[in-house]
Amino acid sequence: MVKITSYNVQGLNIPYKRRTLYKELDSAGADVVCLQETHFRRLSHPPLKWPSFTTQFHSTGPTKSKGVSILIRNRVVFELHRKLSDPNGRYLILVCSLNHKVYTILNLYAPNENQVDYVASVLAKLSLVMTGTLLVCGDFNFSLDPLKDTSGFGSRPLVGKRKKQVDKFQSLIGNYGLYDTWRLFHPNEVDYTFFSKVHKTHTRIDYIMTQSQLLPGVESCLIGTISCSDHAPVTLTLRDEYKTFGQSPWRLNDMVLSDETAKSDLASQLESYFELNTCEDLSATTIWQAHKAVLRGHCIKWASRFKKSKEAARLLLLQKLDSLYRSHKTSPSDATSRLLSEAHDELHILDRQSHFSHLQRLRTRFYAYGNKPSRLLAQRLRTLLPRQRIDKLASPGKTAVYKPSEIAEEFASYYSSLYNLSDNDTMSHPTIADIDAYLLHLNLPAMSQLQTEQLSSPFTIMEITKIISSLPHGKAPGPDGFPSAYYKAFTHLLSPHLHKVFTQASSEGRFPKEMLKATIVTLPKPGKPPTSCPNFRPISLLNTDIKIYAKLLALRLNDILPTLIGRDQVGFIKGRQGTENSKKLLALMEYQSNHGIPCLWLSLDAEKAFDRVHWKFMDRVLNKFGFTKDLIKSIMALYASPSARVLNSGFLSKTFNITNGTRQGCPLSPLLYALVLEPLAQAIRQNDLIRGVQIGPRTFKLNLFADDILITITEPLDSLPSLHAALTEYGLVSYHSLNLPKTQALALGLHPTDLRSIKARYSFAWNDQGIKYLGITLPGRFDDIITANHKKVFAETRSLLLRWRSVRLSWLGRAAAVKMTILPKLLYVFRMLPILVPKPLLSAVQRDISSFIWNGKRPRTPFKVLSASLVDGGLKFPQILAYHKAAIIASLSESLLLHQPLWTYIQSIAIPGHSFSSLLFTPSKSRPALPTALQITRWYFTVWDRNVRAYTSLHPLSLATPVNALTYVIPFFNPKAWTQHGVRYVFQFFRNSSVLSFAHMQTTHGVPSQAFLSYLQILSYMRTLGTLSSVLTNEPLLTPFESFVTHPTQSIKLLSLCYSQLMSGMGLSKRTFQKAWETELNTHLTLEQWTHVFLLDKSASRCISIFETRRKVLYRWYLVPVRECHFNKNVPDTCWRCQTARGSMLHVWWSCPSLQPFWIQVALYVEEVLGVTVPFSPLHYLLGLLPDDVRKMSRQRKMFCIIISCCFLLIARLWKKTITPSLPSLTKMISDLAFSEDLARSHFNLASPAQDPWSLWQAHLIYQTTRTRDT
Repeated sequence: MVKITSYNVQGLNIPYKRRTLYKELDSAGADVVCLQETHFRRLSHPPLKWPSFTTQFHSTGPTKSKGVSILIRNRVVFELHRKLSDPNGRYLILVCSLNHKVYTILNLYAPNENQVDYVASVLAKLSLVMTGTLLVCGDFNFSLDPLKDTSGFGSRPLVGKRKKQVDKFQSLIGNYGLYDTWRLFHPNEVDYTFFSKVHKTHTRIDYIMTQSQLLPGVESCLIGTISCSDHAPVTLTLRDEYKTFGQSPWRLNDMVLSDETAKSDLASQLESYFELNTCEDLSATTIWQAHKAVLRGHCIKWASRFKKSKEAARLLLLQKLDSLYRSHKTSPSDATSRLLSEAHDELHILDRQSHFSHLQRLRTRFYAYGNKPSRLLAQRLRTLLPRQRIDKLASPGKTAVYKPSEIAEEFASYYSSLYNLSDNDTMSHPTIADIDAYLLHLNLPAMSQLQTEQLSSPFTIMEITKIISSLPHGKAPGPDGFPSAYYKAFTHLLSPHLHKVFTQASSEGRFPKEMLKATIVTLPKPGKPPTSCPNFRPISLLNTDIKIYAKLLALRLNDILPTLIGRDQVGFIKGRQGTENSKKLLALMEYQSNHGIPCLWLSLDAEKAFDRVHWKFMDRVLNKFGFTKDLIKSIMALYASPSARVLNSGFLSKTFNITNGTRQGCPLSPLLYALVLEPLAQAIRQNDLIRGVQIGPRTFKLNLFADDILITITEPLDSLPSLHAALTEYGLVSYHSLNLPKTQALALGLHPTDLRSIKARYSFAWNDQGIKYLGITLPGRFDDIITANHKKVFAETRSLLLRWRSVRLSWLGRAAAVKMTILPKLLYVFRMLPILVPKPLLSAVQRDISSFIWNGKRPRTPFKVLSASLVDGGLKFPQILAYHKAAIIASLSESLLLHQPLWTYIQSIAIPGHSFSSLLFTPSKSRPALPTALQITRWYFTVWDRNVRAYTSLHPLSLATPVNALTYVIPFFNPKAWTQHGVRYVFQFFRNSSVLSFAHMQTTHGVPSQAFLSYLQILSYMRTLGTLSSVLTNEPLLTPFESFVTHPTQSIKLLSLCYSQLMSGMGLSKRTFQKAWETELNTHLTLEQWTHVFLLDKSASRCISIFETRRKVLYRWYLVPVRECHFNKNVPDTCWRCQTARGSMLHVWWSCPSLQPFWIQVALYVEEVLGVTVPFSPLHYLLGLLPDDVRKMSRQRKMFCIIISCCFLLIARLWKKTITPSLPSLTKMISDLAFSEDLARSHFNLASPAQDPWSLWQAHLIYQTTRTRDT
């Protein structure tokens, strides 16, 4: 069905009316909406941000008296061919395709006079472009048959000019083959579309006219009820074989879980169900599956109840209006008119209340999440949503399909063949004997007994509970419709029964078929046309209980995989990152170039790698790795009898079984795939005929990130045939398939003759400019890395910032946008490619970011101040140059770990006879020359030497210096006597700011007496440097970075640590704004006192505007008269309020005689609300330096910050006005904040802080109410 609605809306410039109309049209299911009298003025009309109608066409005039619009629902397959728009806003013509049928649609708003002539002129223009079926709709301001369509006309005959006009009109529409659709289907019925309150008459002047070829497809044509306009909507329903949208699968309505009454009822039903049905005769899985059916019914009941209660009042009013209009049309009376007017007023009041309630929720959302990194900010920055609808699907050798249901079946057919490769007669199908024969010669590790016991240990309820608590919010559920929120809400009730289900499934090696069902949704692959099945990525929506089970196994397997999978594989392996491979490739590229090693790099394109995994092969691989039969049974329970259906536009395909592949969307899939791929990796590693890059005793061939494989081989003429054979052999036993034409190839230093021979033999995708790997470009030349990657990302950043200029964000909101979107993009490149980028490039990016944050205006606060930490008085604005340095420092820190990644080996080979960690901590002047070192290594030393003071507590000798490094600075020093006994770092010679005696070192570490000389050498050297005395006064001995280097742990976020360490010293001196405040207040504050000032607003409020206003005052952001007069001679330096004193910051914000009464009232108010006295001075109220006893009261500190921040906001709103804020306005603002806080906690399920400042406000309100009642 296609519903076409014509509606004269009598103006849409009122926000609540726009929202009401949208809800009305959306609930009615209108597909094409033709609106008249929108009253939109050209270039200044409000946007119709209607989620269901994103395709919109408007015809607007120079005034707000006309305007027509055509809106197309998203579910309609729409294609525009031509558009004609009236410059005066009276008509709009679209030649378009709706669900692949061509229509010409005219939406018309005729004038009040000469209507017939005007319609004739518009139809004449329409005839020049008309294609397909004609649809004419709108407000004609003229009755086609006054005898039937006008109330009170009676049986009087038409005479004179009126009759001529009617005859002319009827002749006109007849000439164009148009029919009044409503009258054709209601020949004897009396109904009207417009009621004139002035003339008190009903008329039918709104029409939808169709041509004869469309009439057989008309299902109905109805006139609606007059509600939010003085016109009624007219709706034409057309039968359409093209079903645009089906019924989406059921899913639990989140509103049910947010209502305490409903939640309590569901909990009671759960308890009752499990109590009545848990018995030995029924299996745990049967009881579990049945509970879903029972709870689904109760959830549907509650959801239906909420929906009815939400719309009940409006529905009753609409029914009342419809009844009154029917009565008034047949027998009009003053009483009925009065009742109609009252009913309309009630409806408008109800709609306004609904709108204001919606606005309050929206304000609450902005209160909680506005202008800070959040989903709300992401939605505001996202200008264009990706198109989700699939209009057509074409398969080779088949006719293209257009209907959504057929598209779903086409996907199902494709995925059925992909997930059932065993049915493909054109492929070879390996037997278990074939697989075992392949695995027999591979040197794969096996699990230890301890690891086997860890994996095989019984599941616990605690494990299940922990996994449920970690489930992400907002993820789509599987076919059963129960999302993660359901499991979180009833964890205590569901966990014990889930434990029984998992235990049974693990022991039996299978789940019920219903639990293993999945719904496949398809996402288009970037950069590929969404018209064929292979260009979509299938995502399996699994039932949440199955995902919990898979996560349970994945968490156990996580700790074991690093011992089973080679270091070449870094994807989804605990403790490994993709940056390891990119750094290794960087080092290889430079090493090959320096040593003239000809090489071929291949980025393999595996065809549907995850989807083609052979289950028998996976079973035998697990067995090869030492998994016991019970363990394999537990894992293969997920693959016992899975099936799936494809969901497209609400249509579900037929169910098909799955016999191969690991499903994308399952937490266990990436880990299983890593195990399945490891035999191929090992086959390539141990095949000497596949020659990699030989560096020392190691050979580098592989770089793996899940199914992203990049192979580096030498002597390609000999290596490629062996590689091809290894890939083919692996494919025969695993269903793995390689797409050669899409495999990228990059030749590095190959002889032209060899290269031509290889190109002639292998149809790779050859690219001399570089190949893509993990989102970065690896060029043919090492010197082109910055151009191919960094400059490209910098250009994208600049473009993104320019696009965001039109988004209305606050000062801090723009900074949050940079942190949330821009910074991750830059950090990805910095981490993947930790090379030294020229400073001008980084400075240009920083300028672009600064310009965006300040909205293209001159900065009022230095960026150096804003980028400092909160403790140091900043706002943690991203400092790009510092992040770049931190990324390099974090990268070189990996060379200092005990378990170093593979890329550090290449680095160490290039500096023979030296240890990188020892060289790093050796002062640059004492560091030996390294002529063979890689350029990357030199960059590391350069960045480290420039920033070493930020990372170490003592200089020039850090206490984290390895004892081995002392050989570079102390002649004839022997470190072995120390390192062999566990003394590896210099800090181990000290404790609690004192030097440990040699006797203590002997007792503690067992150091031999021969080491006494070296002990004295160390102390003597430190004494010579002058650092020994510093050690004795330094506490703690090590910085956080040095602590990590000496005691590395994976729980630390290394990049964040390096960045914060680099920025930590910024608060050691006072800045200009601090000195200015001290001068103006005639006082001196210590750095510790300034820290208390900066931390006053920490965690005080969710509202970012409160935080922002106080910071602006603190930074002296506002242009007071004494500053403004310097660059604007027309502005005097006197205060605009009192007109006498100089308008300094202190005067304007505090000491102005006009403002002082307000601050005196505020001081009394603070004492009343907080219950403590804060000294009345600008030092305390402007800067926020509270007395120590008040500052230590967390609730009082936060509430004080909220009150004075509101004061600042009120003063700022009255900037350059003579009036001053009042105490009632302050009370109202705080009350509004408190109300928003309560709503935020209830609507968004936000927890109250441990020390809630709003509890003081509630106590104050209770006290005020009690005192008022007593008086």
